[in-house]
Amino acid sequence: MDALFWATDAEPKDFFDLEITVQDRVDAARLHGKENVLFAILWIINILLVAMTVALFWPDARESIFNGIWSAFEYLTIPAIALFLAFRFVFLPRHVRSTYAKIPLAQLVWRIALHPEGIETKSSRHHEMLRWSDFIGWRTNAKVTIVYFTHSRYLVFPARLASAGFPMDEFKAILERELGEPKRPQYWSL
Repeated sequence: MDALFWATDAEPKDFFDLEITVQDRVDAARLHGKENVLFAILWIINILLVAMTVALFWPDARESIFNGIWSAFEYLTIPAIALFLAFRFVFLPRHVRSTYAKIPLAQLVWRIALHPEGIETKSSRHHEMLRWSDFIGWRTNAKVTIVYFTHSRYLVFPARLASAGFPMDEFKAILERELGEPKRPQYWSL
């Protein structure tokens, strides 16, 4: 059964069955972690700027600092790129697959419907109405839309849901109206 979305005759037409695949979860995890990569790059740039500033004001250390920066760049660039690619394309999919294989609720087929007050979800084990005010942020790309209800927990809505008749454009418009522009919620605010 490959990621099924459809309205059934047994329930109102605004309900869709939703089975999230492992690839959906991997895509969502990549979208969720996208800013972590940018954050790491910014830290590396900051460290390099501090080292260069020290080199400018401490002439005795200038040569050793520049040699150290060049050596680090020379010897760590290829391993860093290899580790990034291994994490993104090997470790993350394996981790997501093994994690969600152990979670019984992740295996359920969910029924979802949009309402003016929020998202209604049903499964064989629960029925719930999540109000728009229950969410704190959202993000989207070409593959998935994720809606956060905590800083690290989110609901996944694959883009292919639109091909089954789910009003994805209306959904995104509601999210933008209720939660603001798409962005990952911050853990802290200054």
